[in-house]
Amino acid sequence: SDSSTLTLYLLPTPRAIEARTEERRDHVLPTGYRDGGAWYGILSAAGPDRVSGERWGEAYAREYFRCIVDDGGMVWLYHDARADGWYLHGWWD
Repeated sequence: SDSSTLTLYLLPTPRAIEARTEERRDHVLPTGYRDGGAWYGILSAAGPDRVSGERWGEAYAREYFRCIVDDGGMVWLYHDARADGWYLHGWWD
């Protein structure tokens, strides 16, 4: 198998996290997040990739970011614009 291939692992239910952010022109950019006890610094965040619509009668609006974290990992975070909350959606391994 190709050892350079990354696999995306999605959580069955995205997990609410605490996030540090910086204001940008038209969005907020995550600079760190806490999942459980530990804080992780975000070295690079690509995004936002904006997704919105209505699913089963419930409207949604999310801004997704592909992030490289200070422990060397890659995570997929999103900001729920309607609820103003941050979530861990998955990670690459």
